[in-house]
Amino acid sequence: MELNRIQIENFRSIEFAEVPFEPRCRVLLGKNEVGKSNILAACALLDEATQVESSDLREARDEEDPVKEGSVNFIFRLSAEDLGKAKEKIKARVAGNIKGIVQTDAGTISLDSFVDEFREWIYIVDLPSGDRRTAFWTDDKTIVSDGWLYRKPGVSGATEIKLRNGIARSLESLPIAHKDALDPESLAHYVKASLGNIRAQIKIAIDEIVKPKLPKCVLWSYSEKNLLPQAIDIEAFKSDPRSCEPLRAMFLLAGEDDPAEAINNAQGRPNGFKNLLTRVARLTSEHVRKKWKEVGGVDIVLAPNGNQIDAAVKDRYNEYSFARRSDGFKRFVSFLILVSARSATSDLSETLFLQDEPDLGLHPSGVKSLLAEFVSLSSSNYILVTTHSIFMVDKDRIDRHLVVTKKEETSRVAEVERSTLLDEEVLFNALGYSIFELIKPTNILFEGWRDKKLFSVSMDKRGEAGKYLRERFKKDVGSTHAMGVKEISKMVGYLEAMERRSMVVTDSDQVARERQSAFSADPARHLWFRYDELIGQEGVYTAEDFIVPKRLGAAFREVLTTNGYSLQAPYPLFEPSQDGVVDAAKNYLADMGLKPEVQKDLLNRWKSKIFDSLESSHVADSYLRVMQGVADKLRQF
Repeated sequence: MELNRIQIENFRSIEFAEVPFEPRCRVLLGKNEVGKSNILAACALLDEATQVESSDLREARDEEDPVKEGSVNFIFRLSAEDLGKAKEKIKARVAGNIKGIVQTDAGTISLDSFVDEFREWIYIVDLPSGDRRTAFWTDDKTIVSDGWLYRKPGVSGATEIKLRNGIARSLESLPIAHKDALDPESLAHYVKASLGNIRAQIKIAIDEIVKPKLPKCVLWSYSEKNLLPQAIDIEAFKSDPRSCEPLRAMFLLAGEDDPAEAINNAQGRPNGFKNLLTRVARLTSEHVRKKWKEVGGVDIVLAPNGNQIDAAVKDRYNEYSFARRSDGFKRFVSFLILVSARSATSDLSETLFLQDEPDLGLHPSGVKSLLAEFVSLSSSNYILVTTHSIFMVDKDRIDRHLVVTKKEETSRVAEVERSTLLDEEVLFNALGYSIFELIKPTNILFEGWRDKKLFSVSMDKRGEAGKYLRERFKKDVGSTHAMGVKEISKMVGYLEAMERRSMVVTDSDQVARERQSAFSADPARHLWFRYDELIGQEGVYTAEDFIVPKRLGAAFREVLTTNGYSLQAPYPLFEPSQDGVVDAAKNYLADMGLKPEVQKDLLNRWKSKIFDSLESSHVADSYLRVMQGVADKLRQF
């Protein structure tokens, strides 16, 4: 199961808001006191330990009737595995030929096909009562086929039911049956089945499968207690490792799942305890430096000292206690030890992680590292954080952000659906800034954010082209992206109005060729190149064609299975072809008989899965030719 979106209705200052988790890392942007924290508080109700307060139900405005209803709905997409297990459970509770149990406008459908329609499972927290329940979207056009029966109300579940084949069952274990499957003596214990009866049993089966898999929820905030103390009592820590969570997390990161056992074993060897602490500290230091490159040559030090462990932070010259470091340092390192390290050891996965203003006290470069770590964590978790800092704006994925505003004491949430410079300006304006001050003299304008992400990741690759591009980006070249090829001319117009030059990079499909032919900007200031022109090879190329087949296939499999679809043979290998890998995926989904809107949604999720967590190892060697082409054109520009 996968958390798809959260709907909030009448919670505190929120009349209605929706937080989609595509992408899985979302950033709430807005000035102070607009309601960002209220959105986090509503989402935190996923945790059953978080109780609904009477003050959580929104107060009515003067012109409104009293507000009596409100809820927070967590909407999940069920996987093929979830639905498969539910089918087995429901089949065990049904007697009769299940191939024609219900009817729709399209005809009679089987129980299996009917269960497949229950792809979205809703976990509801009711605000007036505080009750929690589950539900599904329903289709009232479906009816139950003739002859299907349901257990009669008021009859004991222990009542024996006989089938025509002579098998005896209890009424409780066989709530649904077709009249032809029952012994005539047992018909009296049943009544005509309604659609609600069938749905109720499907709901029970699915609840049994997926409710135990409800994601954990963490509303995390920095606290001084999260700091690694200057001294830790050894025996107290061995007795209860959770008495010092930072140190326990460090042991887990070092692969020591049982800190007490690790310490006892080490103490039995000469210098064993000292070596253990040195290894734990070294691995933690490496993790911190990997995630926060700007921190420099800082090490975390652990050393035995009598009956305690001394902890410190060491720079090039001296050692200091954590308490003496800056507030931003303490916040980020605490996060890396207590949260990021847990994810690295798979101790934090399939969790809804919430944090209010995590960037407080951090230098801008540190904020960018923090955002990168949130994106990394979202590969196996759901992340929702708030900010009013421009440095938490992800310019590579404008659609990552939700803008929160407040009018007449009511908070509103809006998605930024299109990725243009003007939309970036909307985000910056929400924080009181303007993006136009940051645009460089020359800009590479990519067709979409995925093309830009592919280029950014690939610039880290070795080679003359990568080195040249990195140097130019430090000086006078920037990059941005449109929301499709149809937006290119408009984007170039914005750049021209700001007296900036642009070099457009797009796919080489038919639409791009037509738009390029109609492009009428000044060629001395604005150029347009397709992928095939950059690599010097005719063909239809999109960003996906420059990803290694193994990564394409793994992402495709994951998206299909997590959205409730089983992979059908033949499985597309996504090998390079003249038709392109996107067409291969489209054809595969079409052959599955899926509706066009479903195909489009799955394709978009597949592409996001590929590029959200894109690494340089995922990029095919053929993309080096694109980089070389861009470098050559820039030299001539």
